[in-house]
Amino acid sequence: MLIKSENGSTLVLTLVVLVVIGLAASSTYLSVTSSYRSAQTKLASTKALYAAESGINDALWHLNLNGKSRDENGQPVSPDWESVGGEDTLELAAEDGSYIVTVTKKGSRYEIVSTGFHGTISRAVSLTIELPPIVSEPVTYARQIELGSGQDSIKFYDQDGGEMEREEAIRQVEPLPEVLVNLDIDSIDFAEGQLRITDSLTQDIIAAETIEIGKEKGNNKDLVVTGTVIAQGDITINDEVKVVGDIISLHGSVKLGHFSEIEGAVVSLENDVQYDPEGKGNAYGQSNLTIRGLVYAGNAAIFGNHAEIHGALMAENVTFHNKNEIYYEPEYLLWTTVQFSEAGSAIREWKLL
Repeated sequence: MLIKSENGSTLVLTLVVLVVIGLAASSTYLSVTSSYRSAQTKLASTKALYAAESGINDALWHLNLNGKSRDENGQPVSPDWESVGGEDTLELAAEDGSYIVTVTKKGSRYEIVSTGFHGTISRAVSLTIELPPIVSEPVTYARQIELGSGQDSIKFYDQDGGEMEREEAIRQVEPLPEVLVNLDIDSIDFAEGQLRITDSLTQDIIAAETIEIGKEKGNNKDLVVTGTVIAQGDITINDEVKVVGDIISLHGSVKLGHFSEIEGAVVSLENDVQYDPEGKGNAYGQSNLTIRGLVYAGNAAIFGNHAEIHGALMAENVTFHNKNEIYYEPEYLLWTTVQFSEAGSAIREWKLL
């Protein structure tokens, strides 16, 4: 009887131990499963957030606010806006369905909302960018203005061709508006040394350390260069040369000869825009140059006699000599490569939704 009783107790004890082990294993399994599911959810959430951020980057590429986005043909990208509720709206979606993006433009303010997906999990982020407004009033902006002895012969005209009072046409302001150059400078291959162009040329980007267009002494009447001309240093446009495109010097000066004609912006980011290269004789001669576009000089903009400028002008110091005519035409403020922006930096607000 005693042996049977002991056997029964052992069996009960064994069953209890097995039940405890089973419960512990079940609890461990549930805990591991829960942790695994939680980890998977967090991983999916992180991937959805990454997808949403990719959507933001896609929107920024399409907006091309820095001018660096290029399509497969190397052309600048511009957003394909649609009017929704009276607002410019851009809708984007990833080919694999990993994100959808809505961009709303309100003046100089861009509101981007991107939702990323991974499985059943979604995450949303928003980015609001407030850009300094583009200068919309075509006048001369400068810190210092100097008018030559023939200042009464210097005329300023508004967009309707009406003559403006000097006080209306010239704004001495500080800080000056900023110049925006919508080119991917880092990707440009600048030729070494000086590039001399003596024959007509058509090319999207003409880039070198320094550039001289036209013969210094000779007939350049039929010489036409079409394209963006950009140099690390000086750019010299000799007499009678015509350039159809923007002229941009990053660290040097832009020098314009007699009877030269520029259909585009003339920009010297750090130095001067001036008539007549040094040593070309009478510096106060009949310059007769024409510019149809924005003019920006990081230092001085100096114009000789009979210069004709259509557009807006900005420089630290501006000097006009005799018989200059300046026509302030708003369309040149919307030039595709170069714009003037009110002083100030962009505001960026990033939020997780």
